[in-house]
Amino acid sequence: VLEAAYLGIPILASKIKGIEEILPMDYKYFIESENPFSIAKQLAKMINDSKYFEEIKEKQRSYIRKNFSVDNSIKVFRNNL
Repeated sequence: VLEAAYLGIPILASKIKGIEEILPMDYKYFIESENPFSIAKQLAKMINDSKYFEEIKEKQRSYIRKNFSVDNSIKVFRNNL
């Protein structure tokens, strides 16, 4: 997920442990994993709405680059020693 978002590949994810720790709590692109209509609706919107696609891509990319950069990871590591 981190690598894909960093490269600008939009992520549709369900709220499961691990994913929720990577993506921000206010992430509005989570899908209901038990609801196939939710998945289909989000996919269709991404395919048919290029602005929406770009919005997801840029928000995810900037969030990942800001919060999971090498420099940030070193800071977090040092603060937890």
